[in-house]
Amino acid sequence: MMSRFGIGRWGPGIAALVAALMCAGCSASPSNGGEVTRAAPNNTRTTYAQYTDSVFVNDAYMQEINGVLAMRDDNADVVHAVLADRTITAEEMNELENNEIACFAQYGWKPNVDYWFSQDGGVTAFYIGDKSNEEALRISDLCGTSTGYALLVMYYYQALYNPDNIDLRPYVFQCFQEHGLVDKSMTYDEYGRVLAAGKNPLIGDPRRSTSSTHPIWETCSSDPLHNIANSPLNR
Repeated sequence: MMSRFGIGRWGPGIAALVAALMCAGCSASPSNGGEVTRAAPNNTRTTYAQYTDSVFVNDAYMQEINGVLAMRDDNADVVHAVLADRTITAEEMNELENNEIACFAQYGWKPNVDYWFSQDGGVTAFYIGDKSNEEALRISDLCGTSTGYALLVMYYYQALYNPDNIDLRPYVFQCFQEHGLVDKSMTYDEYGRVLAAGKNPLIGDPRRSTSSTHPIWETCSSDPLHNIANSPLNR
């Protein structure tokens, strides 16, 4: 029987994953200690609560966060306490992620066995087993909002990757081009026209998880400013 995985939605806005998938290549087997082990889905990390960078949250991000709090059931007390100094520290992120893990533990879920954190965000994939995707999403939403983690991890990475909240689309294109995903002769305007026409301007299909260029496509899509020459971060 195939292992069933679901995909959550906590991560950077640019590369957020929202679809459910079936994972035929992911196995479940007992480890030496008798516990179940499973192969990690693509683009996930096996470590957690190991943040080292602190980020400043600017006015534009604060406005967005307050807008989300007005519409969603996140733990506003936690979010406001963390952002009182307009900074999300590495220590705060480690505590938030541990709180998320503790919440999942109440349902018997273990990190890297029943769910995984994305490489640049929060919980992104979980093993469903005999649960429905809706039930898994319900638990994921509950733990993400009740701890404040879901909202804060999303804006932590946005502030880390794009501290001035600038339009990243030209830099995503630049990153694609510098890393060989777009023809060197293509201009940004041409790239936009091809996209607008519903066609693929990329070389091959790096969006496919099995593509050898998928990792750099993921990197450019979520964090172009740290992966291009003459980045505005260095000006």
